[in-house]
Order: sequence, then structure tokens, then C-alpha cells
Amino acid sequence: MIRQILEVFKSDNSIMLTIVSASGAGALLFYLYPSSLIGLPEWVKPTFLLVFAVSAAALLISTAQYLWRKFWTSYGSRWAKLFRDRSDEKNIKAKLLDVEVHQLIILCCAKTQGGRICYLNMDHPSVMGLVDMGIIKRIGMSSLGDRSKTPYQINESAWRLMFQMREYHIERPHRFAAAVDRDNTIADVLEYLPEEHGAVQAFKAVQREENGTQSQ
Repeated sequence: MIRQILEVFKSDNSIMLTIVSASGAGALLFYLYPSSLIGLPEWVKPTFLLVFAVSAAALLISTAQYLWRKFWTSYGSRWAKLFRDRSDEKNIKAKLLDVEVHQLIILCCAKTQGGRICYLNMDHPSVMGLVDMGIIKRIGMSSLGDRSKTPYQINESAWRLMFQMREYHIERPHRFAAAVDRDNTIADVLEYLPEEHGAVQAFKAVQREENGTQSQ
């Protein structure tokens, strides 16, 4: 019954207010002045009480729905977006920690150069891997058909996190950049990469294992 009343009154709350006021006034009159019921049919009092109770409940529900819509419009959508952003940021952080050493070098190069846009070889497996992880995305065509100079942009959350995470902190950025520019091997660049990153630790572990095997 309340649902039906809500549908009827949804278009005009003034109708509901009028019914609540009238039925409420009648119920109050019968309560304060029982003698006013003398001569009236027995169904009058319970009918007034029922109409008042149902219409009041409908008014409360309608008011609650209105307040909820206002609240959700003002705050709820912001909280939902904040929750999604934090969830996305958590996923991106996990992916930043999961990159291999070649990908780490690419991201650290961009960080030391101070720009989210970098030009990379679109055919390189490490670049394709970063795209698949959602850390970078292609934003244009290759320069003069040179696929090794394709523009990519680092994910905004990833870019912000790289400046917060110790796993991406370069102690000597200028030497790191110089080592990369000289096209040195990964082993030569490795000493300038952050020791805290798992990719660096894994690469060094492989190096130690290979050196141990060679010494035997």
C-alpha cells in the first residue's frame, strides 16, 4: 500500500503533506476531544488513524529517499570514485613492483628525464609488456615511420607512485642517465638502479649464480 501511495504522490509532495496534516489534525482532535466522536460512525476514528499512519510513513520514506539522493549526489559518488582510485592505485603499485629489469630501466629513465611521455621501440617485448600491464599507453604514431621512436605516456597513478616508492628512487640520476646513454650493458646500469626493487635483486641473484657456475 505504501509503495502505491508513493507512486501517486511522487509527482507532488504537497498532496502528501496535505493528507498527513488533515489526517493528523483529525486524529489529534479525536484524541484530545473524544466527545467529538459522538454521533459519528465507528469506522471514522480508525480510518483517520490508518490514513495518518500510512501517509506519514509514505512521507517519511519519500523524505528519506530524497535525502539519500542528495547525499549520494554530493558525497557518495565522490567516495565511490575515491575507493575506485585507491583500488586502481593499489593494482598499479603491485604492477610497478612486478616489472622486470629492462622495464624498470625504461621507467627510471622517464623519471630522471622528468616527463611522462617517452619514445620507445613499440616492437620491444619489455615495452609491449608495460602496455599490457597498463603502466604505459601509446599516444601517437611512430616518428617518420621509425617504430623505435613511438610516443608512449606513463599512467598518471604510476607516475605519481614512482616518486613515492623507494623501489624507484635513483640515488645518482645523472650517472644513471649517462650510463644508459652510453648503451652500456644491464650489468653496468644495474649499480645505479634502486637496490630495493625486486627486479634488481633477481637480476643480481642470477648474476651470482652464473658467476658461481663459471668459477666451478
